[in-house]
Amino acid sequence: MAKDLGTGKEQGVKIVASQKLNDDEIEKMKKDAEAHEAEDKRKREEVETINAADSTVYGTEKMLEELKDKIPEKAVSTIREKNEELKKLLEAKERDVKVVKEKLEELNKEVQAASTELYRKAQEEAAKQQAQGQDRESEDPRSGGTGKKKKSKGKVVDAEFTEEDKDKKD
Repeated sequence: MAKDLGTGKEQGVKIVASQKLNDDEIEKMKKDAEAHEAEDKRKREEVETINAADSTVYGTEKMLEELKDKIPEKAVSTIREKNEELKKLLEAKERDVKVVKEKLEELNKEVQAASTELYRKAQEEAAKQQAQGQDRESEDPRSGGTGKKKKSKGKVVDAEFTEEDKDKKD
């Protein structure tokens, strides 16, 4: 039942089965479902593999467009080649899902290797820039530096403080 709070009217929907299945029909349907369970699982895995491959092909093309200047040319050509192989397999009318899965894994390995290298280089560059920035800051008298490199003076402690007015009386 649904009640309109503004008008106070109530409405309801009642669903009645026009035909009822007997117990024998229900049992037959259960056995049928169990008999086809393995086939249904295989088809589901095939569809998921094809969808994953299709998504990976698209994502790889986008990644190559954006990062081709930051990834070594050899890696770009290898990834492009693996991506095209997978794309051709997906365009075929008769798809061998086992082969598609193998090519998908090969492509993913190449993309993963290139991504790892890309992030490693970025991390090294960031560390290098940070080190240069700290050196400049400690050498620049305008930033409060003394013109000499700063040396650490022991352990750093993170603390909070409050100022109390001595003139105030509690």
